[in-house]
Amino acid sequence: MKNTFNLGKDTLYTIEAPGGVIGFDINDHTNIERLKAMYEVFEKEEKRYRAEELIISKQEDGKKDKFGITSKERKEINNYDKYILGVKNAIDTFFGEGASDKIFYDELLERVVVTLPRAETLLFDILPEHFEKANLKSEEYMNERLKKRDRFVSKEKDVVDLDEEVA
Repeated sequence: MKNTFNLGKDTLYTIEAPGGVIGFDINDHTNIERLKAMYEVFEKEEKRYRAEELIISKQEDGKKDKFGITSKERKEINNYDKYILGVKNAIDTFFGEGASDKIFYDELLERVVVTLPRAETLLFDILPEHFEKANLKSEEYMNERLKKRDRFVSKEKDVVDLDEEVA
């Protein structure tokens, strides 16, 4: 006979992801700090990635390896790999270890696939909506983050990307 007890799991906010369920307890007093930490980890990694990308772009191509990849291209790939790892670490900072694998699991490919567009869609479009539904007071924090990313929030609270043309 197994002895277990319920510690109020009715306060869990769950999100069904392609690789399984992720979530958080809406009564957890550390949610906001973990949320801030998640976006800080992401922002720090994004700045590192962009700075390294700029440095690499100014370098001359070297000779090609046996697969036809230049040293410059290898550096770009390695930089992107570090970026992807940083994104995964950022998400795991809030949701817990392994959550990023559940979120970015692609059923068709049967593996975890993290890309820049997928990461930005998750962090700036999908998750804020869930945080608001869970009554996690993230709106002001997200508005500030979006301003830093050359985006703005309109009066209707819609996020508008300044890189897109408005018809």
